[in-house]
Amino acid sequence: MDVLSLIDRELRDKHLNDFEKVRYIYLRTCELFYFDTRYHFKEYISKRKISKIVNKKIDLEGVDDFRIICHTYSEHVLKKLINEFTNMDVKLRPGGHSYLVLKDNEGRTWNLDATLGDLSRVKIGTKTTGFNCIWRVKDNYVDDIDKELGYNFKERNDFFRKIDYSSFEIFIESINNLINDNNKLNDFSDSLFFVKWLLNGCFCIFSDCMGMDKSYNFYDFIFDEASGDLFCLSKDFDKYNISKISYDEGLQLSKKLYMNNRSFFNKNK
Repeated sequence: MDVLSLIDRELRDKHLNDFEKVRYIYLRTCELFYFDTRYHFKEYISKRKISKIVNKKIDLEGVDDFRIICHTYSEHVLKKLINEFTNMDVKLRPGGHSYLVLKDNEGRTWNLDATLGDLSRVKIGTKTTGFNCIWRVKDNYVDDIDKELGYNFKERNDFFRKIDYSSFEIFIESINNLINDNNKLNDFSDSLFFVKWLLNGCFCIFSDCMGMDKSYNFYDFIFDEASGDLFCLSKDFDKYNISKISYDEGLQLSKKLYMNNRSFFNKNK
């Protein structure tokens, strides 16, 4: 995909100022790119493969892989697009975690940090948390811009109204339906974020553990502390689905995976 031409076409008729363009680019790239979950399993991946993930260069005129981590997104996607389409003063803040620092025309400093959740929040359609001014701005400053851009975010309660709470299993089925209704939730990291965002909002007592197979297929095991039921989020064709599985099924599957918490099944036996 030619992301550079895509953004150019979309911005052409919008008559936005530079700061509004920055916000548009931030939201649009969150829709397009997703976090590379392989990075969470770097201890199981060769140093050569991890080096490719960390030092990945992105040609915005020919993107064929939309997986990113914080540094690749900040330097090779967001910063390049902001420099291409605006005159804003934007700099990379590198380190253990990379993000951008932008100074607007009023002299205010903004942190642009999408990879700690906003990549998923935008696909869900909820309010972002990583686009922040370190100075005080008027209430709803960014919200008002979002409305002009057509980004009308949803609250958690908007999703809860569509959920059946009669049991944890039916609750999970309702979440699964919401995943399938959202054509932007096609990646593991975004689907998992959505599931845990809803579970945490309901104050459910649960634990979970991620797994990865040798082909880089990802799984998340979710254990409900109240019922003792186990569920698994995994890919089914082109979408991620959550299904109830037995403890033994989960245990046997986990033995074939690289797990980020090997004690998960012993603790929840």
